Amino acid sequence: MQAANTTIGSLLNGNKQFIIPVFQRDYTWSRSNWRQLWDDILRAGSDSAGRGHFVGSIVHVPDIAFAASPSYLVIDGQQRLTTLTILFAAFRDHITDNPLPNDDGALTSERVDVFCVRNTAEQGNRRYKLALRHSDRDTLWAIADGKSLDNLIGNKSDLIENAYKYFREMLNSTDVDLGSIYQGAAGLRIVEISLDRDLDDPQSVFESMNSTGVSLAPSDLVRNHLLMGLPESEQTRLYEGYWLNIETMFRGSDGKTDTGALDQFLSDYIPLKLRSNQRPQVNQVYNEFKAFKNRQDPDITVEALLNDMSRFAGYYAAFTGRKPMPTASLSAAMRNVRSRGISSALLVMRLYELYENGALTETNFVRALKCVECYLFRRAIMGFGTYASSYWSIFTRIAHALASEDSPSSMVQSGLVSRGQYYWPWRFPNDDEFRQALQEDELYWNRGPCKELLDRLENEGQREPSPTSEYTIEHIMPQGLTDEWRCMLGENPDTVHGQWLHRLGNLTLTAYNSKYSNRPFEEKKTICGGFNESAVRLNQYVRERSKWTAVQMEERGRMLAARALEIWPYPQIE
Repeated sequence: MQAANTTIGSLLNGNKQFIIPVFQRDYTWSRSNWRQLWDDILRAGSDSAGRGHFVGSIVHVPDIAFAASPSYLVIDGQQRLTTLTILFAAFRDHITDNPLPNDDGALTSERVDVFCVRNTAEQGNRRYKLALRHSDRDTLWAIADGKSLDNLIGNKSDLIENAYKYFREMLNSTDVDLGSIYQGAAGLRIVEISLDRDLDDPQSVFESMNSTGVSLAPSDLVRNHLLMGLPESEQTRLYEGYWLNIETMFRGSDGKTDTGALDQFLSDYIPLKLRSNQRPQVNQVYNEFKAFKNRQDPDITVEALLNDMSRFAGYYAAFTGRKPMPTASLSAAMRNVRSRGISSALLVMRLYELYENGALTETNFVRALKCVECYLFRRAIMGFGTYASSYWSIFTRIAHALASEDSPSSMVQSGLVSRGQYYWPWRFPNDDEFRQALQEDELYWNRGPCKELLDRLENEGQREPSPTSEYTIEHIMPQGLTDEWRCMLGENPDTVHGQWLHRLGNLTLTAYNSKYSNRPFEEKKTICGGFNESAVRLNQYVRERSKWTAVQMEERGRMLAARALEIWPYPQIE
């Protein structure tokens, strides 16, 4: 390792190229960072002693050490280096549009270009002093070439474009001497740290340099750990062939990778591969991954590991709804399991692996997923408060016990049923327990499971499902009793009201909740949009009744509970 106290101008000057490896993050600096750098430049440019201003370090490792135009992979300092390159391009374009008095010819747009922006004697991609990741590269190079970004084909970085516009704006509005600004920017002091591939571990240096400040996500550190020590061409091949596929599966609607979800995947992938019953906390994922990698057979290549990670990331992405399932029945089963949270993700990945390997049929895959869903949903309806970590432990032990030569779906069923035999709070609620909870518990207060229960009772098995996401829960007998309702309920109306108000038999779905309010039962049926006109299947029984008392609520509760037992059946162990 060699360290030198130098300046940005000296770092960039010369026929060289700095490459931001594909495993590094995209450009992320924003207006507050640009403003801070601009203030540093103004401060450095006004220092009559010419001492400059220290802005940090740039760490790099040679990629092609003895080429006529050497290349360096940037390990740390990419955000700063990228922003300064944008600034110098903005400065070059500013003095092109607003030429300075040419007293000695020292400061021209051509000199700024060749010293700080481009290797003008080179051809192709080598003519740029800085090469970013693919998602940012086209925008920076278009700016470096002085091209309009309006017709940019491919990826376009709004942050890089906005940074360029910001510095053009500041240069147009400043009263400071432009020569001082250039000297201040070029004179910013840095520590340039050059690593020796044979003697230094780039990853260890990277971890040390990033131990303070804004932390990288665990998935960022894992990616860097896998790719950093490889030549740039190999980094690019493996990144584009594998890791980019993983990132793409975890991208949101805004096009950005959801690193939180990716980190959660890794916290399930590692114990699955290690057959561990301990799930690492997110902040421990990176250390656990390094330990996992160190335990692998030395003959297993980075490419083989990335291939395996990409495969399991696909399973996880399917579980979380980011990737489609191969059939409609599997899609429905996976959607229903997903609605119960992510505690079963590790088990689902293992089942998917067996399905893809041919050890598990589609029918039995659906059956296993259905069993997991039923276990979780029955317990949710009954208000059992087992923590997600406890569920994770249950599912993980079952996943580790699955073997291709056995019947995986039966093992899932027997595994969940047998848990209650060893530890009662983990039990799989039987039909009598589930039925009683459905008919007698105040399900309305268990709002999430209650809404899901009504949604599924409405749409399960229907080829023309109702848009239940647009509906809310309605109390048929209202929460506030009027004289008309008291009369209908008969003796002890307050007792009936208190007993039946929040039970399943009195709950339904509607898009007219506020309109129904506390109206009498007959009005709720006959008003515009009332029960008589409702297309909601759950309301068919209601519109066929002339009154609404404890008798009707009890009967409807029994009917709906019977239907729920069909939708969420107790496992039949073979």
